[in-house]
Amino acid sequence: MRQKVVIIGHGYLSRLALIRSLGQAGYYVSVIVTMYGKVDTTRPLDCFSKYVSDVYYCNAKDNDGLIKILLEHCACQDQKVVIIPDSDWSASIIDKNRNLLKEHFLFPHVNERGVYVSDLMDKERQKQLARDIGLTTPCTTTLKIRRGVVPALCGINYPCFTKALTTMGGGKQWFRRCDTEDELNKALDAFAKGGNADILVEDFIEIEKEYAVVGVTDGENVLVPGVIQFVENCQCHLGIARKGMILPIEGYEVLLEQFKQYVRETHFVGLFDIDFLYSKGKYYFCEMNFRYGGSGYSYTKSSINLPAMFVQMMIGQLDISIVNKKVTKKCIYVNERMLLDDLQNGYISLNQFNTAVRTADISFINDKEDTEPQRLFTRNVRRIKVKYLLKKLLRR
Repeated sequence: MRQKVVIIGHGYLSRLALIRSLGQAGYYVSVIVTMYGKVDTTRPLDCFSKYVSDVYYCNAKDNDGLIKILLEHCACQDQKVVIIPDSDWSASIIDKNRNLLKEHFLFPHVNERGVYVSDLMDKERQKQLARDIGLTTPCTTTLKIRRGVVPALCGINYPCFTKALTTMGGGKQWFRRCDTEDELNKALDAFAKGGNADILVEDFIEIEKEYAVVGVTDGENVLVPGVIQFVENCQCHLGIARKGMILPIEGYEVLLEQFKQYVRETHFVGLFDIDFLYSKGKYYFCEMNFRYGGSGYSYTKSSINLPAMFVQMMIGQLDISIVNKKVTKKCIYVNERMLLDDLQNGYISLNQFNTAVRTADISFINDKEDTEPQRLFTRNVRRIKVKYLLKKLLRR
């Protein structure tokens, strides 16, 4: 009987990366598509992959509904099914319900009693742990807004940057650069309209280069086989690269050893992503995400299948401590969804879109062995290109 794996996520391209990574490794793949608002059961393009066996749908705020789908539709009598959450919400909910799920499932978790993945998502906690092991971080202040009341501001350097204290507490809509105390107060007043909010305010760092690493850990041993450098950031979806490079680890060894120490200190078991940046001669730790990173498919395309390794590790077929796989050459990758969204919203030209896709070494959509998602995506591309050209003609 093939090992069954359940992928939970809301982004079709990040789900597709996991689907193909696991399907190519021979696993039986089920997908739970999560979404905000009314549940739409229209099959998304990633779920037309030949590797997908079952598809389920869930509102991304329905905690009990997600657990119900897992227990009623995804559990097996003959094996423990492996769960791979592909969002902060699903990662948190799975871990919080570990006692309900552990009889039938294997999943990412924290090997420390009383500590949950959601606890580790606290950005102030992350920054303090990073400082404790010698990593450089921006100076931070945590502000707690309660019942719409903004606390007094003190000890904050300007310019500064705001974000939610935890991703679960708010997404990228909390990102604001504030150059003065007046601008910060206006931003906080806007956040306060929601009632309660925990806001992290950190020194603004002028980014020269932006990076990420994706890896897998068993709680003691950590594998980080390469480095990702963002080349062009998506303008529609902050914090995601539409174009990047995957690099060998040479030149980053000391920094990566610190990251590995950081991961070990969390006692986390699973796939992870660490964001960091370079500015004025220093590397700054940004945050650790307790899920597969958005650019992680570039590792699979570089012959290092981290999702498959995670499954093997969880079912006892792989010892991460003896794995020595590394990225061997620099490659340019493109995230076609990010490119397409930026084209549709006028951030890039049609020529820039075509050039990026044509010149990339690694494509996240195109796959000769799994063509249906590519065909459906190409249909969307044609539709958006027609609209782009019509708008251009009308402007003339």
